[in-house]
Amino acid sequence: MAAARGGRDGLMTGAVRATGKPIWAVRTGIEVIVLAVGWVLARNRTGSPRGAHAGMTVT
Repeated sequence: MAAARGGRDGLMTGAVRATGKPIWAVRTGIEVIVLAVGWVLARNRTGSPRGAHAGMTVT
C-alpha cells in the first residue's frame, strides 16, 4: 500500500525532520491548525460558528 503524498504529508515529514518530534505529535498539531483555520474561515463567511444553515428550519 502506497503512502499518501499530499501537501500536508510533505509538511509533516519536513516538520518531523526539522523538529525531531514524533510523527503523531506533528500530525496532530497540523490537523488542529487546519481545523482551527477552517473554523475561523467558516465563521467569517457565515457569521455563525455552526455554518451557513444555522438556525434554518425545514417545513
